[in-house]
Amino acid sequence: MDRVRKDSPPNLQVTGYLPEAKLAQLLGASSVYAQLSYMEGFGASLAEAMLAGCVPVVTRQGSLPEVVGDCGYYVSYGDDHGAWQAAMAALDDPHLGMRAR
Repeated sequence: MDRVRKDSPPNLQVTGYLPEAKLAQLLGASSVYAQLSYMEGFGASLAEAMLAGCVPVVTRQGSLPEVVGDCGYYVSYGDDHGAWQAAMAALDDPHLGMRAR
C-alpha cells in the first residue's frame, strides 16, 4: 500500500472497511471501480459497484469475467500501467456504467 499511495494521484482513495451507508455514498459518487484481484471466488463487491453505475476495471482472474461480461475493462494481473490506461478509458466511457448497472 505504501507504493500505491506514493505513486497515486491525490484523488485515489484506499479506504479499507466501510460501513454500509458510507460504502453506498462512495460508490454513488464514483465512476470507476477497480478490482485487480489475483484470485476471486465471486465478485460481490464488484457486482455492488456495478449496481451503483461504476465502470469496472478487472483482471480475468476467478469469477470476475463472469460478473463483468462485456460491461467493463480487463487488464492482466500485475499490469499497473494497463490498469491506469483502463481506468482512464473507463472515465471517458460514461454510458458503460449504466450498461454495467
